[in-house]
Amino acid sequence: MQPPFALTLDHAADIAQVVTAIIAFVGVIVTLRIAISTIREMRHDRVLRHRPYLAFNQGGYRYTVAFVEAGKRIPGVNPRYVEKLFPLLPDTALSVHLVDPPNSVVEVGHLTNYGVGPALHTEVTWVPHEIRIGDEKFKIDNAKLSEPCYCRELNTMPSYVAHISPGGNTFLTRLPTFIDKDTERKIKEVHGHLHISCLDIFHNRLTSCQEFSIFTYYRETPPKVHITFGNLITDKGITTQKLLQ
Repeated sequence: MQPPFALTLDHAADIAQVVTAIIAFVGVIVTLRIAISTIREMRHDRVLRHRPYLAFNQGGYRYTVAFVEAGKRIPGVNPRYVEKLFPLLPDTALSVHLVDPPNSVVEVGHLTNYGVGPALHTEVTWVPHEIRIGDEKFKIDNAKLSEPCYCRELNTMPSYVAHISPGGNTFLTRLPTFIDKDTERKIKEVHGHLHISCLDIFHNRLTSCQEFSIFTYYRETPPKVHITFGNLITDKGITTQKLLQ
């Protein structure tokens, strides 16, 4: 009589088949994971090979401005939206506008695509961090950034050419709203960051960040505004561009 735990050849064969099936299943899982990882790497490589990289040419530019009775008007912005945000602003309020040359527009900065792919639907947001009025400097906190003059909505603008090919360049055509609506012309300096945003051909949103400084010379004849485009930055101070998830 055989002990109850003794294996027969049939039992051994059955166990071998189960083990073989498990090994085969594990092999399929491993193969799938390798295949998925490879596909992801290929997609990532494909994205990198078509990624735009936008930045303003570094340096300072001085622009002639004029004080215009624009009231509740901002160039390129829906008038009804501006009226909603500035209900008490009189129609005779003076705005700071660029003086366009005859039959042309002022080119604010030189925005270049240094990447290998086209930049689509390009727009730029001016985010002020520090402002000087007279001899006093003030930090622009989140509460201040929610005010109409400093809010993101009124300080975001499309580039003159929205779709920029690799090696191509474009520019902006107006001043940020916190300068445009400096109705009392008290601002002396503004320092902050530019958020330069676009889509790649895969519709990934890309944003780079660059320093800016603005200096006003309202008392000159004619009055002027000086804009300096500085370093590309991250939290670590390294030049880079980040793919937003």
